[in-house]
Formats: sequence, structure tokens, C-alpha cells
Amino acid sequence: MSRFFIESLKLGGLISVVMLSSFRLHAEVSAEVYQALTKSERYLQRNQLALALNILNQLQPGSARGYTNEDKANIARMKGIIYQNQHQPKLAYAAYHQALSLNVFQGDDQLILRRALGGLALQQGKNREAYHHYQAYLDEYPDHAPTLANQAQVLLLLDQPEQALALAEKVNSNSDLQSRLTAGQVKLRAQYQLQRYLDVVTSSQYLLAHFDAQPDWWLLQAEAYHQLGQNLRAGQILAQGIKQGDVSPAESYPTAARFLATSGDPLQAAELLEKAITRQQLTDSIALQRQRLNYYLQAGLWNKAEAMLNRIQATTPSADLAKIQLGVYEQQHRWLDVIPLAEQLIDQGGGQQPSLWRSLGIAAMKSQQLTLAEYAFTRLAKLAPDSDAKGWLTVIELQKTNSE
Repeated sequence: MSRFFIESLKLGGLISVVMLSSFRLHAEVSAEVYQALTKSERYLQRNQLALALNILNQLQPGSARGYTNEDKANIARMKGIIYQNQHQPKLAYAAYHQALSLNVFQGDDQLILRRALGGLALQQGKNREAYHHYQAYLDEYPDHAPTLANQAQVLLLLDQPEQALALAEKVNSNSDLQSRLTAGQVKLRAQYQLQRYLDVVTSSQYLLAHFDAQPDWWLLQAEAYHQLGQNLRAGQILAQGIKQGDVSPAESYPTAARFLATSGDPLQAAELLEKAITRQQLTDSIALQRQRLNYYLQAGLWNKAEAMLNRIQATTPSADLAKIQLGVYEQQHRWLDVIPLAEQLIDQGGGQQPSLWRSLGIAAMKSQQLTLAEYAFTRLAKLAPDSDAKGWLTVIELQKTNSE
């Protein structure tokens, strides 16, 4: 799967969270609570949130004063409103959940709380809870576009792309702007996950035509063309995204290079990155150096691969890179370089790796060091009885016999 899909699926903060703006008393509350709620709302309307909350904190529901469930539910709901305005989703969720659990609010009052809880749960990654809250609302209002879009988003996060797509497609052109945007992005990602690449192209084109562009829309469209075997078109899409300023070279050039490499042209892929680095469109990072190294290896450019290995090893040495270097030496038939590197890797903890003993044995054979070769293949035979070690040992015995 493309790295463009492996990212936050919360769609850039486009979760539609209901912001309750008024406490709208549900039932009779005590005079003390009514006065506190009224005063708190006045502070809220002036955006004096700390004062609004302090008024409520001075109340003590559940104490000897004997507050009713109606008192407690209205206080909790008002606190949730304040916490939402303070951008404290965890506290807002807890307050609304308390208000709902008291079973005071019914009908639309309850459903509005459910929608708010759904958005807050989604913000916090509580996707199962978000699903149940949104579903309660959709059971009553099945065509409500904002909730449809958000529920589609939840289904995608729950790894149900088919269901997410079906729900997102219910959001039509008459829906509000944010719902269309959220649903459009859900469709794009669900279609990509389902490998419906022609649909990915259509959905990304729609989003780019109707909303402020996001880099991943270009990238996913290019990826879809690549999956369809249209690499030239994929490259053109990335170039267009760069030209319009929606996609940075740092995002697009490595992707374009990957398209070229997987299409059988790793040399051109490496050259593309080299040119972008030379033009200072890309920073010559370790990640890019490793990417170029892979292309040199794929293209069989052993000298360039060795030079790149040396650069990477100078800053971030590792046994993994040393093994790659061993393979490069073998491809170049540099047997006298293979021997010390293989011995080094064996000494550094690779003694149980058959491939290292085989490399050492072959390099010793090629350089006529029969004693070392015999030792290496003997170790290989013990570690991997099904390997070709016995055949090599037979060859060594024949060479010894012929030399006597």
C-alpha cells in the first residue's frame, strides 16, 4: 500500500463536532441551579470561559442539598459546552456523557448530545463509541449529511471501506460544504483501499476542482495512474501539483522516482533524484540516499552503489549496510575485499548466518585460499545441511588431490 494512504484518516481536522451553544433547560430545575446556569451562560456569551466554569464549580451536585437529576444533567451539559469552547475534548466528552447517562434528555435534546459525543469521541480515537453515538442519530435522521459524512469517516477508521464508501455516497451535491468535503475524502481513501483506481482518479479530480487542494489528493491520483500502468500520466499529475504549489518537491520527486523504478527504469529514477538535489529542490537526506542506493542496486550500477554506501556508512553505519556492501563486492568479483568484510560480519554476531559463511567460502575459493574455504564450507554444512556446502567441500578435496 502506498505511504500516501498510511496517514491520519481524520481528514485534516474536518470532523464535524456539534458545538452546543445554549443550555436550553429541559425541565424544572432548582432556583439556585437556574440562576447559576443563567449567569454562566452570560459569561459564556462574552467568551469569559473561566468565569462561566467557576460559577458551575461552586455548585455541588449530589451533596446534602439534594440536587435532582434534572439539575445535574443541565449542569453537566453546560460544563460540556464550556469545555468545548475551551478546546478540551476529553473534559467535554466526560461532561456530555454524564449529562446523557442521567436519562433526563429525550428526543432531539438527546440526539444533539449524541452527535456532539460522536464528534468528540472521533477526535480522541474512540471510534467504536463514535460509531454508536452517530448511529443513534442516524436511526432517527438517516439523511442528515454531516452525520452521514462523519459516520462514513468512522467506518473507514474501523477498516470497513465498503460500508464507508456506501455511506459517503449518500452525501449529495445539495449537502453543506463541509459534509461534501468530508464525504469526498472518505470516498477517495476508501476507493484507494479497495483498489478502485479509476474511481480514485475521478474522486481526486472532483476534490481538486471544488475545494482547496490538499497534497495527498494529487499524490493519490498519481498513485492511481501508476497502479493503472500510466506512469507518464502519473508523473504529469505530480508535475502539475508542483506547478500549482499544492505539492512540494520533497513529496513528489521521491514518488515519481518510485514510479520509474517499479516500471523498470531504476537508472532514470536515480537520475531524477540527483537532478532535484543538484537544483536544491530536495535535501540530500539519508532517506533519499538510501532510495538512490536501491535504484543503483536495481540497475546494477555497482560503482555508484558502492560510493553511495560509503556516504551512508560514514554517517549511519550498520550491519545491514555492510551486508549490502558485501553483495556489491561479490557482484564486482572483488573476492579479496569480500573475505575481510565477511569475517568482520561473522565476528560481529553473524556467526549463525549461513549466507555469510557461504560468501566467505566462495570468496576464499575464488582467491585460491583452500584452507579458509574448507573451514567456511564446513561451518556452512553444520548450519545449513541442505545447502551446497557438501558440493563445495567435494570440489576442495579434488583440488587438494590434484595438487599432490
